[in-house]
Amino acid sequence: MTESWFSEYLELLHDPAHILFELTLMVVFDFLIGYVGYKVIIKRFILPRLRKEIHEEIDREHDVEHVS
Repeated sequence: MTESWFSEYLELLHDPAHILFELTLMVVFDFLIGYVGYKVIIKRFILPRLRKEIHEEIDREHDVEHVS
């Protein structure tokens, strides 16, 4: 007779090797998602836009016009 899915689930839940494997995957994927999210989304899209908006606001406050 085969084990039920619940008993198999409990066995995996308490298995130290499985827990370490899950923790390793979590660390790897969290690092990758965080790194890619920071590098791609924040550094390439958000920061340049903020810098441009802040620069324009400072120019307006000081009545500065840039000649192209």
